[in-house]
Parts: sequence; structure tokens; C-alpha cells
Amino acid sequence: LQDKDVVVANVQQLPLATLMQLPHDFFQLVVFDEAHHAVAQSYSRIRDHFQAAFAVSMTSTPFRADGVDLPFTEVYRYALRDAIQANYMKDVCWDAVPLKRVQFRNIAKKVCTLSTPKEF
Repeated sequence: LQDKDVVVANVQQLPLATLMQLPHDFFQLVVFDEAHHAVAQSYSRIRDHFQAAFAVSMTSTPFRADGVDLPFTEVYRYALRDAIQANYMKDVCWDAVPLKRVQFRNIAKKVCTLSTPKEF
């Protein structure tokens, strides 16, 4: 990693042990996507370890159903209705399906790792 200008990884992809071997000031900038998960131990360990870096947290879900506060200050919000009105997104249409009507039988389970090709 020392010879790279940019490192892109997700919490699940880069082993925590590898990250913890890096100095606290290794990164100048750390970007957290899906930041509504920031209170999870996996995210907070990274955030706490690289405290010297400027952190940017992004999420399209700036709240949690469990009511836990997020550990960052919101500086910008772009509402879904504004994105739809500006034609950046299509209007959202959905139907609720009661889980008791969903059948989870005969579902093939496929496991992929970083060392195996992903065929879908």
C-alpha cells in the first residue's frame, strides 16, 4: 500500500489486521460510504485508527431505525424528491409484500471470495 496514491476498499474487503499495521497518519483522507453504518465496530475501528486523516462520511440514509446518533455532522443534504424533480432519479414506485407470503425454498446459495471469479 505504501506505493499507492489512492487505496479503494470496503470494510469487508480489507482485513482489519492489515489496516491496523498502518501508521495512524498513513491516509490524508478517508471516505466512508454507507456512513449510516458508522456506529458499527468495523467502521469505528477504522475511524478511530486513522484519526489524523480528514474523514468524509456519505450516506443516502442519514438516520438509523434504532435511533442511534451518527458520529458525524451533516453538512449537505440532497432530498430524494429534489433528485426526482431534477430527473437524476426516476420516481419511486413500490408495493409492500407481507413476509408471510414470501417463499424462501429452493434458493441456491453462492459464495464468492476475492480469490474466486464472480459469475452471475
